[in-house]
Amino acid sequence: MRTSTARLDVRYAPTLVLVLTTLVLSPLASSIYIGLGAEPRIGLGVTGQNPMEFVAERGTRKFIGHITVINEGTVTSDYAVKPEGQVVDLEGWSVKVDPQTFRLASDLTQQIEVTIECPETEGTYIGGLRVSARAVNATGAGIGVLETIVGITIRLTPEGIITRHVARGTITEITKPGLFTSTKPATIDARNTTGAVLIISALSVPCIISISNVTPPSNIIPQPGIFALLGNIVEISSNMSIEIDATLRLYYDPRRVAEKRLDESSLKIFSWDGERWTPIGSSQVNTTGHYVSARITHLSYFASMIQLPSPFYTQWWFYLGLIATVAVGVGAWFSRRRVRVGTRH
Repeated sequence: MRTSTARLDVRYAPTLVLVLTTLVLSPLASSIYIGLGAEPRIGLGVTGQNPMEFVAERGTRKFIGHITVINEGTVTSDYAVKPEGQVVDLEGWSVKVDPQTFRLASDLTQQIEVTIECPETEGTYIGGLRVSARAVNATGAGIGVLETIVGITIRLTPEGIITRHVARGTITEITKPGLFTSTKPATIDARNTTGAVLIISALSVPCIISISNVTPPSNIIPQPGIFALLGNIVEISSNMSIEIDATLRLYYDPRRVAEKRLDESSLKIFSWDGERWTPIGSSQVNTTGHYVSARITHLSYFASMIQLPSPFYTQWWFYLGLIATVAVGVGAWFSRRRVRVGTRH
């Protein structure tokens, strides 16, 4: 579990009443100081997973997470943890926080357990926990407030497949390969990071499949000839030896094609065979969806490539023009020769 810390501090004079709301959704620490002098100070620290991220197969009903609230101030404060956001409003959802309210003296901590129960439907749901701190003076009156938001993201995937998005692609665990067929395939959507979608219709064993953008290794040479790379090189790999039957889609930017005045229909998916790039014969272009697709039965490096315009000297019109030019030149030479011969006589 990733640990993140968010610190928010308010310093104030005893006669000054402050209300400060700050949204913290990153794992970076931050501090805010407002007021006259160094003491007293309200403090609010939260450690734990921020945001809380849960990914599971459809059918999972309960998720449990923990955060720890820290009084990083110099005064005793009352704390409250309240669920809010999309998950609270969805039918069938239940978000429970234990404890919801508590009081902490300086430097003390309180662990919070968050229990989320949800329906079995697929989808992504976003919400959060609002954690607030209110300083208490000698008479118990509130004299300052700090707040922070701990995000909650829950993603329920189809049964038998769990996909997690990482910086350069996706990591997908296929737990029940027997569930997937050509009519009910498993789809790994990595468009946001790699521009690729893998649609699996048959898989031999449970495994983990990774899809990622890569910088070409030194042993991979550029595609020679009249095809050029359009987009990224995508590596598809597995944690074990597998047999697979799948359709790979690689999406492209039609603006790049239009700017270079290239033939969109000439796009093909190429795979690296260890020595060279080889076009996949089943490549098909969808000019409406702006992707090229092909059936694959192995994992490797893949890339979409487009045909470049042929050099002018390979075009039929070049040779026709050349022949016409030569013919005109030869005809002119013979005409001048006949004129000179006639003049002599």
